[in-house]
Amino acid sequence: MALWSVLWAAWLWPLLISAQDYGWGGGGDDRSGSNCPRWEDNPWCTCLNTQGGVSLECPMVSLETVSSVLGLINSPVTLLRMYDLESNITVLPPEIFDSSSGVANLQVTHSNIQSLAEGSLKGLEESLKSLSIQHCKLSTIPQDALHNLQSLQQLNLEANNITELPSFGFSKVSLNSLNLKGNMIKLVSDYAFDGLDESLSELNLMNNDLKNLPVISLKKLRNLTKIMVAWNHITEIDFPSNFSLPSLYHFDFSNNEIRKIKSKCFSGMPDLVSLSLYMNKISSVSKNGFRENSALETLFLGHNDIRELDSETFAHNPKIRILDLGSNNIQTIHGGLFHNLPELEELDLSRNNIREVTQHTFKNSSKVKILNLEHNAIRFLELETFLNMTDLDSLLLSHNNIQEIYPELFSSNLHLRILKLDHNRITNLDDITFRNTTKLQKLFLQNNNLMRIKREYFANLVHLQELHLQENMIQVIDTGAFSSLERLESLNLQDNEIATLPDTLSHSSVTLRYLYLSGNYITSLHHQALTGQRNLDALWLDRNNISHITNGVFGDLSFVRQLHLEHNQIREIQDNAFGNMTDLRKLFLSYNFLESVGQHTFQGLSSIKELYLDHNSMKEIYPNAFQSMKALEILDMSSNELSSIKRDLFQSELPIWQLDIDNAHIREIEEGSFEALINLETLSLRGNNLRRLQQDFLKLTQLRNLYVSGNSFLSLDANSLTGLPNLETLELNNCDIDNIPDNFFDSSMSLWFLSIAGNKLTYLKPAAFVGLNDLTKLDLSSNSLGLNSCRAVLTTTKLEYLSISDNPTRDLCPGLGELKRLRELHASNIHMTEVQPAIMEELRRLEVLDVSGNLVTEFPIGSFLGSSLKRLNLANNQLQQLPNAIFFDRMMQLSSLNVSGNPLRQLTGSQVRRDMTLPRLEQLEATHTNLTVLTSLELTHMPALRSLNLQHAAINKVSPGAFKSLTQLSHLNLAHNMLEILPRERLRGLVMLTQLNLTRNRLNKLDQLPPDSKNLKVLDASGNMLMELEEATLRHTEGLEELILKDNWITVIHPRAFHHLPYLSVLDMSYNNLEELRPAVFEPIERKLQKLFIHNNPVSCGCNTVELWTWLLNHPGQVQQPRDLTCDLPEPLHGQSFLLLSSSSFCPQPVILRLAIQDIQSQSLLVSWQATNSSAVYGFKVTHRAVGGDETQSSPTLGLTSRTFQLKDLHSSTEYQVCVHGLTRSLAQPLHQPPPHARAHTVAAVYDREQEEEDGVRCGRGYTLRPPAAPATGTAGGKLGLILGATLAAALLLGFLVALIWYLRCRSRRRGGEKRANGVPPDYYSHYKVRPSNHHHQEDDDFAC
Repeated sequence: MALWSVLWAAWLWPLLISAQDYGWGGGGDDRSGSNCPRWEDNPWCTCLNTQGGVSLECPMVSLETVSSVLGLINSPVTLLRMYDLESNITVLPPEIFDSSSGVANLQVTHSNIQSLAEGSLKGLEESLKSLSIQHCKLSTIPQDALHNLQSLQQLNLEANNITELPSFGFSKVSLNSLNLKGNMIKLVSDYAFDGLDESLSELNLMNNDLKNLPVISLKKLRNLTKIMVAWNHITEIDFPSNFSLPSLYHFDFSNNEIRKIKSKCFSGMPDLVSLSLYMNKISSVSKNGFRENSALETLFLGHNDIRELDSETFAHNPKIRILDLGSNNIQTIHGGLFHNLPELEELDLSRNNIREVTQHTFKNSSKVKILNLEHNAIRFLELETFLNMTDLDSLLLSHNNIQEIYPELFSSNLHLRILKLDHNRITNLDDITFRNTTKLQKLFLQNNNLMRIKREYFANLVHLQELHLQENMIQVIDTGAFSSLERLESLNLQDNEIATLPDTLSHSSVTLRYLYLSGNYITSLHHQALTGQRNLDALWLDRNNISHITNGVFGDLSFVRQLHLEHNQIREIQDNAFGNMTDLRKLFLSYNFLESVGQHTFQGLSSIKELYLDHNSMKEIYPNAFQSMKALEILDMSSNELSSIKRDLFQSELPIWQLDIDNAHIREIEEGSFEALINLETLSLRGNNLRRLQQDFLKLTQLRNLYVSGNSFLSLDANSLTGLPNLETLELNNCDIDNIPDNFFDSSMSLWFLSIAGNKLTYLKPAAFVGLNDLTKLDLSSNSLGLNSCRAVLTTTKLEYLSISDNPTRDLCPGLGELKRLRELHASNIHMTEVQPAIMEELRRLEVLDVSGNLVTEFPIGSFLGSSLKRLNLANNQLQQLPNAIFFDRMMQLSSLNVSGNPLRQLTGSQVRRDMTLPRLEQLEATHTNLTVLTSLELTHMPALRSLNLQHAAINKVSPGAFKSLTQLSHLNLAHNMLEILPRERLRGLVMLTQLNLTRNRLNKLDQLPPDSKNLKVLDASGNMLMELEEATLRHTEGLEELILKDNWITVIHPRAFHHLPYLSVLDMSYNNLEELRPAVFEPIERKLQKLFIHNNPVSCGCNTVELWTWLLNHPGQVQQPRDLTCDLPEPLHGQSFLLLSSSSFCPQPVILRLAIQDIQSQSLLVSWQATNSSAVYGFKVTHRAVGGDETQSSPTLGLTSRTFQLKDLHSSTEYQVCVHGLTRSLAQPLHQPPPHARAHTVAAVYDREQEEEDGVRCGRGYTLRPPAAPATGTAGGKLGLILGATLAAALLLGFLVALIWYLRCRSRRRGGEKRANGVPPDYYSHYKVRPSNHHHQEDDDFAC
């Protein structure tokens, strides 16, 4: 304590002296206005004068010290903060604050406080307003201590061990804020908050163990405005009808286990403004769930399992501004869902399974600024989808299946700044697509199938700052394509198929700072390509086919700081090629074919700091090649063909501090070669052909790190290190060294790391390391040293790490106990047969011991007595069981134990008692053993295990309860054993299990996993003999993320097998016997599914697999190795890739059922059709051509719901052939292969060939009418028209009179007939199909009428 006080005072004294003018420190009598005590009176607590008093911070002190400091202060204390109190302080005792003038804010954090004694806060009754006891060990509410705190308003008990809130726990205080976050509260009394009815406004119960909402205790808090119950285990929201929190405006229910939102669920909260239901398990939302919450403004429903929402769900929430529905499983958005949200500004629909967005979806969403539709399955966007979203600022459509965009889709989005269309299947853009989005600043089009960039595409985007076009198939960029982008700063064209640097970059986008052209086919750089790019800061040209760099190419790039030219085929760089790049800091020329560097190659690079020339073919570097690089700090010339380093290479002084020349075939380094490098700190010469470690080239007084491993030194010169007085790291591995000369290290007393592994040393003289007083790490492995070399090691008194592995010492070095700081010892493969307890006793301070690969059969009891070992490696010895010494010697610190490769027949011996445990052992590796049975007692000695690896044994039985004690186990590996059955009972108790590996056993059935498996994330049961996957097998593994069942015999998967796996992202069913698979199986998991492996199954391709074929095509990003999914039957399709076929090839059926041509006019036709209800169809196109003509015209792609299309601007009196095409997809071959050095295009890139075969097309013919005749003129025409008109009028009049007479006659007959039917109504006869026989004539007359 005294030492700490002195250190604390020494550190803080200069600070306080220099800060006196700012009110810090203890106030002397001569400084008016200071309330802090003088430094000599208070060296323990930092004191700061504040408005209204002082602020104190007291770390690592005793409570008596705090009390005495408070007695020195006469003014009020606005803040007293105590943390990291002495560990023996478990109770806050009384009378600490008796001498204080009052404390307004008291904080006690990160201490061992378990309780507050009654009266511990005495003296603060009227002053204390805020009390915080955080990250301590309180187990109960300190009721007695809180008594009489009249002014207390805020109580923070976060991160303690409180398990229960008792009745009347806060009845003596009037709190407005109560924070109980991060405890272990399971029970809340109905009267827990009594006394806070009128005062409490904020309540935080986050991150506890609540399973039910404490409704009864909450309903009394009438003035509660905020309540947070996130990160609990609440399964249901069920408020009684009389429940009411009239003032509540924020409710956080996130990260619980709620499954359903009932009708009028929050009806007692009329003023609720913010509601978070994020990260629950909600699958059902009543359409009236939020009916009574008309004030709601923010609603978070993301990360649930919602599949459908009624169109009236938000009908009564007109004030919602932010709505999060992301990461659910919504497939369809019902019309009108958002129509009653006129104030909506942010809408998140990302990571669902939405397939279609119509023109009505966002009809009333005119105020939406952010719309997120990323990671869905949208294939088509109707023309008016975003028409009314006039305030849209950010539109995110990436990671969908969009292929085509209507030219005027964004015509009304005049305020759009961010548009993401990346990771779709867009093949073409229209000239006017972005015509109206003039305020666009960021445009993302990467990972599509664009092949050409036209001049008109971005002509109006004058505010664009970022343009992402990477990972397309762009071959052509029109001249001037970027010329109007006046504010462009970043242009990304990497991983395309550009063969020449486009001229369009010349003089265009002069504001450009970052240009990415990596991974293309560029072979040369012409002089005008980058002219005018004076503001460019970084240029990426790596992974191309550039063969030479000519002078003037980079003439205008004077401000470039980074230039990437690595991974090309550069053989020549002309002199002064980089001459104008005066601001270049980093130049990357790695992985090329440079054979030499000339004297003027890098002339002008006066600011360069890093130069990378590694992995070339350089044989020669001219003298002073780097002389103009006055700022060079890092130079890498590794992996070249240099034979020597000449003295004149670095004649002028350069500030290089790191020089790498590894694997460069160097045989000789001339004397004084590095003399000019006066700042050199790290020199690496690994893997060369040096024969001597020469003193003459190692006169480097600043060198700290020298790496010369992999050379073949014939001998070491005693004076080799003479010129390296500051050397700290020396690596001499694999250098054929057989002797270390006397006094070799005399000049390098600063060494702290020395590695001489892999040499031919047989003996070390006792004085070999004398003088290396700072050496902390020594590696002597893989030599031929015996025990007689141990004395040399014992002279390194500060050694912390020692490796003598792979030496024939046959025993551990005696006397190692003299190395008081030794913490890690590696002695594997030293031919040791037994362990000497006396030597082990010396090594009690060790934390890591590796004695693997020896011949030890037992460790005597007492070997580990008093040991501090944390990691113990006993692998590949001759142990029959875990050494009894491990348990008898009470290895309390052991956390990792490796006994793999031993002939173990059991884990623990019978002598080990139950109370002999390894309380901190977290990892046990016991692979490649002879274990056959796991008994119920063996693992009870390791209750803290988190990882248990038992693979590659002969285990055929797991006894009941074997794992029951392993409540902390997260990883269990039983792979490559002989288990034929693993009953569910065997896995009970593994409540924390996250990974279970059952690979390569003999399981023929996977039993239902127990309810304890809810945290399981990865299950691997591949390589067994499973034949089916039942519905109940995975019912309790709702947290599963990866399921690997490949290489089994599975023929049947129950339709609901994955129903309880909402978070499954990886499913591997490859190499099974599945002949048929229904897509409905994948519906519960497709929201999160990222990788699906179903290849190498014997698929029977027919009409029953059309649905599967369609589903797979609609999820191209998820399907892995799609080409390996082949047909087994029928025979003609055997071996053919299922997804390369069109649906008609394995299931011929018409797509267009009927075609009709209607509403025929002189210049238009209306085409209507009926189509099969197949999800294989993604849209329609209507084509037409005049019969006998050559030109065929096509409509845009029409949506799935389209059934009519009007052809306009036709010629009159012309016969047309009209065809309706049902558009489907198949996995067609790409037109060209992607660049070998670029990333492979996604599968989506080759899904896009439209299939317009006979089964997908229906055609018909229509004849347009003649144009209407022109009206006649002249006297004759006028008379003729008058005659015709009079005749027509007379005919109409006559017809009207005849119809009137007939009507009157029929009416009289009907009345008479009704009377003659004896009053029986006609409906009676109609019903019984009987009529009177004498009324036949009457019936005929009636029918005539």
